[in-house]
Amino acid sequence: MDHGETPWECALRECLEETGIAFDPEEHSEVRVHSVREWEALMSPSNFARLREIDAARRTGTVAYMER
Repeated sequence: MDHGETPWECALRECLEETGIAFDPEEHSEVRVHSVREWEALMSPSNFARLREIDAARRTGTVAYMER
């Protein structure tokens, strides 16, 4: 977390920096913690595909290349 940043602000910033997915804080009012598999039922297929690749890259220490 950056100095003076709330956990929610940190989560929004990190999500954008790490995944390219930008969330409008006006549209989101809660923080959820789920396993990657649980997120599959909650996300669009294209966004979940990105999350799955990001998770695999994080776990293996490799780079994920994803085309749009």
